[in-house]
Amino acid sequence: MAIKIMPLPAAQADEFIAPYDGILSAVFVDSDGNPIDITGGVKKGAAVDAMGVADPAAAAAAPTKAEYDALLAYAKGLKVTLNALIASLKASGAIG
Repeated sequence: MAIKIMPLPAAQADEFIAPYDGILSAVFVDSDGNPIDITGGVKKGAAVDAMGVADPAAAAAAPTKAEYDALLAYAKGLKVTLNALIASLKASGAIG
């Protein structure tokens, strides 16, 4: 048996579903039992720039200060980019 899923706006569900016999229908509801729409999809967050710090080169057994500083700059750049991504997702409502 094949099942076709077609999200519909809750306000229009009856006009699409009622005329057809044999259609299994489901209505998504909130915690109070009110119909909700699931046709909006996931909100898109704002664009986040790529990290501007180059990947540090592999260090020898005893890293130099320059190698350590390059790794530290990379970690700080990664932190800034990750925080911007999290803020973008929160602002869009994709995460809480």
